Amino acid sequence: MSADKFDMNKLKESAGGLMGSLKSMINPAGSTPVVDPDDALGVKIAQITTLIKQMTDATQEHVKNLEKKQMNY
Repeated sequence: MSADKFDMNKLKESAGGLMGSLKSMINPAGSTPVVDPDDALGVKIAQITTLIKQMTDATQEHVKNLEKKQMNY
């Protein structure tokens, strides 16, 4: 067999990892995916996940502050 043989198991593993990362990115409450530093796409997804989580936290804090200010009027 050729060394260049297509390995379906590796494709499934890669696709599974990508789907897990995308699910975490879509669900900011989920944890940041752990990725291999050599996986450029995975690193970017992890960075985006972190930024979305930070944005969600900041938005929730702003809503709390607005509710407090509204109650004081």
